[in-house]
Amino acid sequence: MAVSGSRDGSMGLWEVTDEVLAKSDARRNLSQPVPVYAHITHRALKDIPKENTNPANCKVRALAFNNRNKELGAVSLDGYFHLWKAEHMLSKVTNALHTCPQKFIEYNRIM
Repeated sequence: MAVSGSRDGSMGLWEVTDEVLAKSDARRNLSQPVPVYAHITHRALKDIPKENTNPANCKVRALAFNNRNKELGAVSLDGYFHLWKAEHMLSKVTNALHTCPQKFIEYNRIM
């Protein structure tokens, strides 16, 4: 599993299966040093909730995936932490962080 986050507030959950890896290996010709890539599509795609905040502040700042519990956690620029059950992509928890969201905004302007 791999997760990705974007400045548009979307997150993707990606699964690289043994089948995908086998196809990539089968297409590889060892006599040519050109790499061969497999193409995968996202298993699930989810947007950070924008109901309670300015959509411009919903950029994904950090992601973590717990493989054992199949949970995806994300911190957005508006200072919220979101937790999803990855198998269902249903929001379990959305909490404001104790840190002032203004610090996230100032950090983003510096970057």
